[in-house]
Amino acid sequence: ALHWVPRERLEARGVQPWMGPRSIPLWLPRPELDAMMTHDADTPAAAGLRCRPIGQTARDVLAWLRETPPRGPHRPHPGGGAAAAGLTGVGGRGYRRRVRRTPHENVATVLVDPAVLPELELELVGRDLWLWPVATAPADVTGGDGPRLAFQVRRRLLMAKRGAWDLAAGWTPVWIAFGDTWRRGDEPLPWAAHAALWDLLAHYPDHTRYRLGLGGVPRLTVHREAV
Repeated sequence: ALHWVPRERLEARGVQPWMGPRSIPLWLPRPELDAMMTHDADTPAAAGLRCRPIGQTARDVLAWLRETPPRGPHRPHPGGGAAAAGLTGVGGRGYRRRVRRTPHENVATVLVDPAVLPELELELVGRDLWLWPVATAPADVTGGDGPRLAFQVRRRLLMAKRGAWDLAAGWTPVWIAFGDTWRRGDEPLPWAAHAALWDLLAHYPDHTRYRLGLGGVPRLTVHREAV
């Protein structure tokens, strides 16, 4: 099973991003490094850049790891070669046990134009999707200061877009969670749940801003009344 872990918990336990020992390869802190994976490749492709198949790249990297002598304090690779990357071996299992997070709520973080907030909330409820403005979410989720957290969430989203979302500077940051009809015990949310949410939000292109993808917050304890 997959266990989503907040960045703060990884960093507190010394897990490193991107590469090297005790790292999660290719993991990048967000939103600071969001742009790294969003560069347009059209210009280098037009100039003649050709990418190798991913399988060939993976085999070549593994061969390089096995053939390159270890450097610095890095542990040797199990195959006899270079610096290890990732949470491997006993240390990796220990890290995974320590960072496995407690039950959480899968949520989409969305900036919503206050003019359509009531209408959007009603549509979401009809699909067993539940909207909480971050500023008024339960205290055990916000740390007791919802307005401050709402300001921080909105600021991070706006800064990550570097001006593209400035029209949403006064919009309401909300979390949208999934009701019980979408849940299958501890199994990951089905794709139909994701599709229902993104399809609905697509009907509000001028009044919402969001990144495709879900985050996690502590379980929302607000009672969900049947509608």
